[in-house]
Amino acid sequence: MAQDFGQELWIVLGAVLALLLIILVGLTVWTIIKTGLKKIWDRTFVDHFLAGRSLNGLVFGGSLVASMFSGTSFLGVPAEAYSTGFSAWRWLGTSTFIIIVYLSYAPRLHWLSCVRGYDSIGAYTRDRFGIQVQYRDALHWAVTCVQIVPSFVFLATQFRLFGDTLYMLAGGDVDRWVFTLSTAVVLGFFEVVVGLQLVAVTDAFQGAVIAFGAMFILIFMDTQFHGLTTMVGNLQTTNPSLLEVPLHSDLLNWVELWVGWGLQRALLVDFPQRAMAAKSQDAMRLGFDIVIFAPFLVQVPLVFFGIICRANHPTMFNADDVFPQVVLDIFEYNVFGRVMSSIMMSAALFAMMSTMDSLIIGLTHIVTLDVLRPILEVIEVREIAELAKDPAAEGLTAPNTASGGSYAAHGSTTPQSGAYNHSPRSGATSQGRSHTTPEADAKVPTTSTASRRVGEERPFLVFGSRFSVAVVLGITLAIAESNHTDLPFLEKFQSVLIAQSFPTLVLSLYWRGLQKWSCTAGLVLGAATGVTLVGNNIEGGTLISLGVNLVVTFASTCTFTRLAAPRDADHARALEYIFWRHEPPTLCEEAGHAPPPYREPIKSDWGCMVLLLVIPWFGLPFWRSEGTEDYYLSGSPLWAVTLILVLLAAHVLMALIVTLNWRERPPPADADHPVAASPIGAADIAGEQAVYGHHAGGLEELQILRAELNELRSELTKLGSTNVALVREAVREEVSALFA
Repeated sequence: MAQDFGQELWIVLGAVLALLLIILVGLTVWTIIKTGLKKIWDRTFVDHFLAGRSLNGLVFGGSLVASMFSGTSFLGVPAEAYSTGFSAWRWLGTSTFIIIVYLSYAPRLHWLSCVRGYDSIGAYTRDRFGIQVQYRDALHWAVTCVQIVPSFVFLATQFRLFGDTLYMLAGGDVDRWVFTLSTAVVLGFFEVVVGLQLVAVTDAFQGAVIAFGAMFILIFMDTQFHGLTTMVGNLQTTNPSLLEVPLHSDLLNWVELWVGWGLQRALLVDFPQRAMAAKSQDAMRLGFDIVIFAPFLVQVPLVFFGIICRANHPTMFNADDVFPQVVLDIFEYNVFGRVMSSIMMSAALFAMMSTMDSLIIGLTHIVTLDVLRPILEVIEVREIAELAKDPAAEGLTAPNTASGGSYAAHGSTTPQSGAYNHSPRSGATSQGRSHTTPEADAKVPTTSTASRRVGEERPFLVFGSRFSVAVVLGITLAIAESNHTDLPFLEKFQSVLIAQSFPTLVLSLYWRGLQKWSCTAGLVLGAATGVTLVGNNIEGGTLISLGVNLVVTFASTCTFTRLAAPRDADHARALEYIFWRHEPPTLCEEAGHAPPPYREPIKSDWGCMVLLLVIPWFGLPFWRSEGTEDYYLSGSPLWAVTLILVLLAAHVLMALIVTLNWRERPPPADADHPVAASPIGAADIAGEQAVYGHHAGGLEELQILRAELNELRSELTKLGSTNVALVREAVREEVSALFA
């Protein structure tokens, strides 16, 4: 059907795309001007990969909508509806479980990433499980692999779909690789120049286009295609199997799709990244309100594309052409249809582009910080060893090599011995510590010459983050364009691999007794089981492998309880932040202006979350006689309408949970009124001389420390509530170290 897309469609589609691209370019220029060109190149990893933890609710929610609905939604759902009828509404259940899984961990991960300074998934696992040397740790690489491999496959699939769609629209006159390569260059430029800030803002805009583009089909169902009732009446005569109740034996596939896809998409690299990048818990709540009802605006109308095409074009050879064929029918209807169909096609292209740019920056994020950084740690540790032998460094304190270098032992935001060895005489700042927010790095001093030399490796890692973009795009294009790559076969392993990270990334947030070796054993055995079962086309392979993972993880954790003991003081401190329903009272005080959320969806009235997990299963049509024609309601089979209504009830409950069971704890009463610095009078100096007069250097050090503390006090008013906690912990540690 490619030849049907003539020059007129290209002109109108090109005009609409040009308008939308102008808006995107305008957002890019606005972001660059707002940020400043110099700051763009001098940003920290938190600024670049996590947008400085500044995503507001609209951007957070809109970007999630754009990432959730990929090219698979716009081409795959109509294609399935063309082949199987209203059963394609089962894809709505995948969105339900994506949101459930994300709601179960995003609030807690966001809070921990703020108070503990996590800048990546690897930073969290390092701190949570007391990993001392990442590049030699099995759990670190296992989690990294099950994140990276499915992400590359999913990204390559989107590139291939994007290239095939434009190739079809061009009538085969332009090679597919031209479209994929040019798109990769544009998206790579956006990622390198502005990072997640621009990606999230443009994704939010694209998410709005995606929602409207899908819903526009409702305008033409009655005017052009004579209504759903008429089309269903035709299908009753020509293809009644499309309307019958699905076979009960097929429902296991529905269950596996819901659970597997829910875990896959909610745990893929870009979703945890968004959770760490949100501005606040309140911003996330607003974002969830947007995401909760988006599936009914996108996936429900997409099924109608397949029904319309089957009723009007019953003999199509390629189901992937279903969506473009309906768009072409609308384009040829009238002038209004030309505009609306162009927006519909733009929505499909934006769905692919938004998923691609999210995965590109997500993969670059994990490749830079969870692959390159641990490898560079080897160089760092060796340099520290050489500096320890350097006579010029004698008397200076080197970074804590036992904790894996100077960029924060275990990723903790608490200044570690070595990472922040302080002398009041020095005003040097830490360059090596990269697991914390930039403000904390800028305000906490360090004196060690060794630490500063090791910190000079940091620019190489910054350069590596830019280089990672080229690596990610190169690998992706090689997979997407290779004639020897069977992407449909590789896609089967996405869910089974990423699902194995559920205990490590979700359960570990709440279960303090969960230990590293249990997670490692469960992940490896679960992945091996899943790959074997799915590779041999055994139904339920994802569910079985996840069950194996959970059984091994729970059994080994409960059996070898001693392995959960803290490895050192830093690990013990990190474990204090892991709790289920009742947080330790000291956390509210010690965490300063970033205490735990007052209410969280998973622990506040937790019965609501249990109910939320139960409700969707009643949407499965097991209660109707399989293979029979059901009653109709507004042109749709009763079993299909029931599925929509049950899932809608689940999403309404989600909205209530987000509204009632999620509250950010208000800051202390004095949060906005820091204690003013008091001047040092002559009486104070005389008193200090009486105490420290015979202690060589004691008075001088105390006075310098007092000046630095006063300076830090004045800076507290300039920092966000999240970073005040980091500074307070740093000051407390510095004072303890001085008088130890």
